[in-house]
Amino acid sequence: MKTHDLTHGLPGLLAVLLLSACAPPPSQLSGTDAPASATTPLPSLPQYYGLYAVEQTALLPIGSSAEPDPDNWSSRADLSPETSFLIYSRSLTVDPEPLDSAITLDRLAQVRDERTEDGTVIPLANRWTAPNLPGYQVPLQFEPVAGQPEMIIAAPQIPLTPGVYSLKLNGVDVWDSRFGVAWSSVSAQQYAAEHCVEKLPSGYQPCIAVGGSRGFIVRELRSLRTTDENAQGLTIEGQLVNTSSVSEILPSLSASLLDDQNQVVQALPAVTLPEQALEPGGVYDFRINVTNPAPGAARVRVTPLA
Repeated sequence: MKTHDLTHGLPGLLAVLLLSACAPPPSQLSGTDAPASATTPLPSLPQYYGLYAVEQTALLPIGSSAEPDPDNWSSRADLSPETSFLIYSRSLTVDPEPLDSAITLDRLAQVRDERTEDGTVIPLANRWTAPNLPGYQVPLQFEPVAGQPEMIIAAPQIPLTPGVYSLKLNGVDVWDSRFGVAWSSVSAQQYAAEHCVEKLPSGYQPCIAVGGSRGFIVRELRSLRTTDENAQGLTIEGQLVNTSSVSEILPSLSASLLDDQNQVVQALPAVTLPEQALEPGGVYDFRINVTNPAPGAARVRVTPLA
């Protein structure tokens, strides 16, 4: 399991992650057409229709119901960030819908409240959803299983960061399986605060929070250590998302390196981004390069400046 321990900061909060020697995400691949042969090794083949997590040495059933079974949650709460999935369904042979719309993988957010047409706010308790917002959908690559037309392997194109996810199948069989990735490594309360949405008549929006930089939040924070003949290096990458209802000019970013006790060991110069407007819901990919990071640096903290 990789050591990302990623958290995404809402306005007024900070995005913090463990520094790791992780590889950069693979290139984007088509999710519609499967290659001629499968490359993901399977430890075994399932006997029953359903959704399965493919770990290195095991094929783990992750169910087909919309809500997790409390008795089984512990067995599927700590899947690896490199987990792939196997779908075994008759839908694969009878439904004409393209794979990338029939099978979807999404990070889940907690729904804090629902706002009606007349402005009434209805608090909600313990409700989770795939909100169809930037940064929540996970692109998949599909591979056939030789000799098994009712089976398909769905592999995430990027490593999964710790959190809760939904794997959905739509067709003759309609399944929605919930599971966790490295869930025991994160605070459930903090994750819910940082992945919080409100339900509007028109769809979902990130929860409105007080403070921060004009509604910007940091998501998908990741790091890569580098080495050359002259110096050690660190590359920090992430996404800046405009969660407000109007276009906003990109803010500067503040970044610091912390030790494993969350004490700052190096404050980085403010990062100035291009002076461009980001539309509501827009996403800007940023990169910060650090030469000779401070000894003892174990985490990085990034937040938008007001």
